[in-house]
Amino acid sequence: MSAGDKRKRFLAAWNVFRKQDHLITPRTVELFLIIAEHNGIKTSSLGELFPFSQSVFSRHLGKLTGRGYKKGNRMVAGLSLIMTIGDIDDYRSRRAFLTPKGTEVYSQFQQALDGGFTDV
Repeated sequence: MSAGDKRKRFLAAWNVFRKQDHLITPRTVELFLIIAEHNGIKTSSLGELFPFSQSVFSRHLGKLTGRGYKKGNRMVAGLSLIMTIGDIDDYRSRRAFLTPKGTEVYSQFQQALDGGFTDV
């Protein structure tokens, strides 16, 4: 694969997320991809794979869920790509799952990386 093809695939994959939020950050995408690859992961375990402070983690998680996050004095709507659900085995824990919308975004991302989605 040529460097130009790699660049086009990367941009197509990045644009899958930019269509959701044109200001999305690489860290938010990274957290989404970790959850997509470990669907059902305990949110407490995400800290090992996403080594940022609790406040950074919470902000990115809030952006990916439907609950949103606080930016300055206002609340910003979340993307509803993931949902967190209480763990039935441990009431203190929560697990992160892709929503149907998140599953579709992840599928489009994979297609773009594979070269089958060229909307750049």
